[in-house]
Amino acid sequence: MPRYVKVDDRVTVLFEDAATVWFQIEETVFLEGVDDEKILNEAVRTYLPMIPGDNEVSMTLFVYIYNDNELRNLLPLYRGIEK
Repeated sequence: MPRYVKVDDRVTVLFEDAATVWFQIEETVFLEGVDDEKILNEAVRTYLPMIPGDNEVSMTLFVYIYNDNELRNLLPLYRGIEK
């Protein structure tokens, strides 16, 4: 089952379970070469709200904005989308 679903040319969604979010944290920490415990804790705190519970998935919505003009015109339309 695909985790990325393209809705249209501007919107894609990513579905993740707890394991894929934890792998994302590990990958970020590894790629950035982080070994400072304080920074590791901050990374976990940052991702924690995105980690779904048992029998749940999270969804991240990607909205592609291709230039500054689109940014100025489209950004106000997406205000509050997280709700």
